[in-house]
Amino acid sequence: MEINELQAVADLTCEALRIPPVAVAQITKRRGYARNGSRSVSIPKWATERSEAYAIYYVVHEVCHHIAGMGHGTDFQDCEVKALALWDIKIERKKIYARALYSGNGEKLCGDRGTPP
Repeated sequence: MEINELQAVADLTCEALRIPPVAVAQITKRRGYARNGSRSVSIPKWATERSEAYAIYYVVHEVCHHIAGMGHGTDFQDCEVKALALWDIKIERKKIYARALYSGNGEKLCGDRGTPP
């Protein structure tokens, strides 16, 4: 996905969750992150080159940090499930992160780290 598409995902997610918008940046680092003070999220380039569902998941994951804080506890996971549902995506977790992503009708969209189903 291109940066403008990633930004659109963030904008629509923020609007639906009724939080102020966040800016999206694409980075070449291994991991993404959210910066609460600056209302921004950074998404690694590799994550945007996988499936569209995985790129959406990654943006939504980072946006949820602006709602539920920097941890990955129950409040965060509940927020992430709610936000992914906006995109008709269900998550199967591997502890914290996605083991697999599914459509609302159960079709597997991608595996671990966005690998093909």
